[in-house]
Amino acid sequence: MREGLFLLDSDHRIGTVWSDALTRMFSRQDFAGLSFERLLKDLVPPATLTTATKYIKLLWGDRAHENLMKSINPLGQLEVKIDNGHGGRETRYLQFDFHRVMGQDGVKHVLCVVGDITSSVLLAHELQESQENASAQVDMMLGLLHVDPLQLVSFLDTADSSLKLVNTILKEPARTDAEFRKKLGGLFRELHGIKGEAQALNLKSIAGRVHTLEDMVSECKKKPELSGNDFLPMVLKLDELLAHLRSVREMAARLTALKDTAPGAAAMAAAAGAAAASGADAPERSQPRVVEDLSPTLLAMAERLAADNSKRFRLTLGGLADVPPSYAATVKDCIIQMLRNAAVHGIEPPEARRANTKQDIGLVSVHFRKNGDGYELVFEDDGAGIAAETLKAAAVRKQLISEQEAAEMDTRAAMALIFRPGFSTCEDVSMDAGRGVGMDIVARSVYALGGKIGVTTHPGRFTRFKIVLPAAQAASSAVA
Repeated sequence: MREGLFLLDSDHRIGTVWSDALTRMFSRQDFAGLSFERLLKDLVPPATLTTATKYIKLLWGDRAHENLMKSINPLGQLEVKIDNGHGGRETRYLQFDFHRVMGQDGVKHVLCVVGDITSSVLLAHELQESQENASAQVDMMLGLLHVDPLQLVSFLDTADSSLKLVNTILKEPARTDAEFRKKLGGLFRELHGIKGEAQALNLKSIAGRVHTLEDMVSECKKKPELSGNDFLPMVLKLDELLAHLRSVREMAARLTALKDTAPGAAAMAAAAGAAAASGADAPERSQPRVVEDLSPTLLAMAERLAADNSKRFRLTLGGLADVPPSYAATVKDCIIQMLRNAAVHGIEPPEARRANTKQDIGLVSVHFRKNGDGYELVFEDDGAGIAAETLKAAAVRKQLISEQEAAEMDTRAAMALIFRPGFSTCEDVSMDAGRGVGMDIVARSVYALGGKIGVTTHPGRFTRFKIVLPAAQAASSAVA
């Protein structure tokens, strides 16, 4: 008999007769006189045990309706941890079914039928996982269909390169808490850049996985003291992300084979197929990316950001076709981050704009132009602006500065807080804001090219970021 049988008396104890199947199911033989609560106590969490014992008591009620009791049975699929006889425990799934045995004075016994449904449950889990994987593959394919082939290859190459740097940072030896925290800062900057570009291309599966890694880094930052063991879960999650990127690249190659008449397909097939088949290393970070038309990507990203943040705004772009190849990566990363900031912090909701006699639809403009011997990138929104007092209060709240430092800080110094690592005015973390690393990344990228960044704002009216870059040849020398 594959089902275990036993009788419970009015004290909820097992009688003197039971089936041999119980011994195999529970890895014990001392059932006579054992209470139902004691039978389950070491096998299930306390909350589950409490629910089970309450249910058993209900079965003895004279007014209990048997069909109703069966419909609310909390033990229809019970996960238990059973001693495997080798010093360990294994997970099994048991199904308990209860039948009341009536006598002249009411319920005399409760017959309990126990079945081991482990195989069925595991099979259902495998089927569900298979369906979820298939659904994820379909979602990935649909997402890739809307991405420009050359942009996708460029992103995958850049992401591979960035994740190699993440892997290097994770493996760097560190002994002191300060050294471990320096590693966290480096991880945040690399991951935030990858996520931003993935979001720009609407590659949700990649952006979501990177966001999970960011969460792990953020949790580490909260710990009072760090050790190497705190970084091990990130290594495992990074391996999963790298495997997913390989899947995306392989899927892109297969899609390209089906769309071989599409513009740019040949280039994508050569790049994606070769990298997927040979496992060739991604190009070094210093190698310029292919200059691409950023406008469609940024316009699509603006629409998604507006919808996700319940905002309405129009994005205008100018001069992006004139970005030198050596500046393409930095300019794109800067615009993506500032666009996210504008959507979250700058542009107000329509009702707030109306209250301030503004049009419902906000305006965000991005212009790149040659300026003397160099270039300038100007990013402006007509949103809420930035109040120095708000910045100082947020910095104090995040313990970046003291209250005394805030009181003595002038407006110029307060504006500089925007570029401090860990600074954000958001209380909650989302896919678009709250990490406190976005504008820090922008500033570092600009300074690495020998450039400058400044901000002009008027609370309630606008915020303007101006990035000045040297001539491309001079920038190459600065990087070198």
